[in-house]
Amino acid sequence: MNRHMQGKHELLWNSRSEKKGYTGPELPTSVTSTASASTSKAKPPSSADVPMQHYQAPSPNKDPVGRSPPPPTQLTPSPTTSMTCTPYSCQSGSQPSVYQVWEHEKCFHPNHPKAKKLNVSIARLLALETLPFCLVDTVGFRHVLALACPQYQMPSRIVPIVLSVLVIDLIIFCAVSINVALADASGQVGDSVTLQCTFTLKLSQSISVVWEKVGDTGDVYRYENGEVSLNQQNPNFRGRTSLFPSQLPAGNASLRISEVQANDAGVYRCTITNSLRKVEGELRLNVRAYSTVISEDLGTTLRCLSPSWYPRPTVQWLDGTSGRDLTYLSSTRYIVNLSKFQVISDFTGAKKNMTYICIIKNIMAEQSAVYPASTITVLTSNVTGKKGSNVILNCTFTPDVTQSSNVLWEKVGDTGVVYRYEDGKISLTNQNPNFSGRTLLFTGQLSAGNASLRISPVYMMDAGDYKCTVSNSRGRGESKLSLDVKDLTLTIITADAVGLTGDSVTLRCNFPPDMSHSSNVLWEKVGNTGVVYRYENGKIVLTDQNPNFSGRTSLFTDQLSAGSASLMIRNMQTTDVGVYRCTITNSNGQGSNTLSLDLGAYSTVTITKTSSTSLRCSSNSWYPKPTVQWLDSTGRDLTYLSSTNYVTSGRTFKVISDIRVTVRTYMCVMKNAFAKQIAVYSG
Repeated sequence: MNRHMQGKHELLWNSRSEKKGYTGPELPTSVTSTASASTSKAKPPSSADVPMQHYQAPSPNKDPVGRSPPPPTQLTPSPTTSMTCTPYSCQSGSQPSVYQVWEHEKCFHPNHPKAKKLNVSIARLLALETLPFCLVDTVGFRHVLALACPQYQMPSRIVPIVLSVLVIDLIIFCAVSINVALADASGQVGDSVTLQCTFTLKLSQSISVVWEKVGDTGDVYRYENGEVSLNQQNPNFRGRTSLFPSQLPAGNASLRISEVQANDAGVYRCTITNSLRKVEGELRLNVRAYSTVISEDLGTTLRCLSPSWYPRPTVQWLDGTSGRDLTYLSSTRYIVNLSKFQVISDFTGAKKNMTYICIIKNIMAEQSAVYPASTITVLTSNVTGKKGSNVILNCTFTPDVTQSSNVLWEKVGDTGVVYRYEDGKISLTNQNPNFSGRTLLFTGQLSAGNASLRISPVYMMDAGDYKCTVSNSRGRGESKLSLDVKDLTLTIITADAVGLTGDSVTLRCNFPPDMSHSSNVLWEKVGNTGVVYRYENGKIVLTDQNPNFSGRTSLFTDQLSAGSASLMIRNMQTTDVGVYRCTITNSNGQGSNTLSLDLGAYSTVTITKTSSTSLRCSSNSWYPKPTVQWLDSTGRDLTYLSSTNYVTSGRTFKVISDIRVTVRTYMCVMKNAFAKQIAVYSG
């Protein structure tokens, strides 16, 4: 090894203990241990097994096989250069030649992703001390330094005693350096937006993430020591921000802002910090909002309306035929609501048989309306609903296949809206609280002209007149309907049941029949998920049936018209015991009732002689509780001479009946609703 290489090795490995004038950060233990292990394995780039102390490094102007490297200006040719790349490996115990590194580097433009990946790889190898020092010395320390850590500021003059300090500092710098990448973002008012911030960390270390909005006080979001810390959060962002903590180990520190507001627009700073470094970057969030333009004809005045814009838009009126600007004949007002601008523009002096265009636009969007606006045909029909059930208010219209339609449902005489769908979004900020959580629009069917509204469940107070209003680029239209709600309750009669394991059992359920319409039947087991059986609109519907009842239940559908909705359960199991609910719905109303299902039991009866004057009849397990009867050989009832005791064991009964002996032959009979057992004694 030449004198320069030998001195560099000695200074490098002794610098941690002796510090040799080095005042930089402490060399990480993981780096020194790795470095020590790899130093003992380093060999010169030669096929001969030459001792290290006798190895003479090649000239800096030659590679180990004697070929001259290209000048530095040719190390990264243009992307159009056609070259053959020679793959190389630089794992522990395997050493690439300098020529291979040069050839591999020359294949890519410096901005090419693979070139950047190569630089990162060399930096990692150098940081972990697996890149042989002979390679560093041959290529030239400045060149390797430029490849490994281009952001590292190297002194203009290097002397041997300083070289080891630079190598140590370079190792630490490359090992703990952080690279942050950000991208500007745009969000729609009311939507969610993600501010992208990704980072790369050379070593696995704990990091903290801080998001700030430039010019604002407090944090937007802070994550440190593995926990969310929002004590200093700006109240404008409270409850609206979140990170993706599961993606932090992969280098994703992006921030999600929900319910974007107009005042969220601005410059944001993402700061990544570990134990040794702090890196930050900035991005800009642009916030936008726009809405459909609604046209109104007020006679000689035309009105152009649009409820939600940001940034503040401009309004332009044009002659629809010639395109001439007529904005000077209009007056425009802006009403600010939650940082958004509602636009109201009136055009005076409109003439009949003329066409006018209103254009509203900002830097994000442009919307327009044409006058005179056509009228949309909206059709509705009166509805009758049952208290507690679902009801659909029908509303159809001529659809606009090119744009989304706005739909407004109102109850005549009430404040607030029943339902609003505007600019492709549900807008329930001013919904009447009586309808909260009970209304649904079939938005997927708007393109087909269906603006019907479902109310679930419907209450008596929902009865009244409703108005359905639809607007789109074709124009505007509305229609009214009446909703009648009836309080109809059916009387349901059930009876408790008992069955035996493995047998079939019938659960009785009777109701006032509906001779003109089919009845819907629902059987449920209280406390269980899924249904036991469902019969709806003349069909069996078992998609949500509890799997415990699969293939074991059936309804006597031919008896529904007579008012019987009894259910049969086959192959009864002990888990079937419990409380069941039978619910009936038809044109007469709705009703439900419950019943209990128990498991029956019986066992063998035996007679034993307990004394010269008495007999005992016993049986271990019965349910329901049985009766006991004693008979003589002629069938005469002798029960009055006996005494019977019942001992409960869980839910079953143990039976003991004693009788005084007066004749030679006795018969003991035990029975309940499911079984009858007989024992005979002859003395």
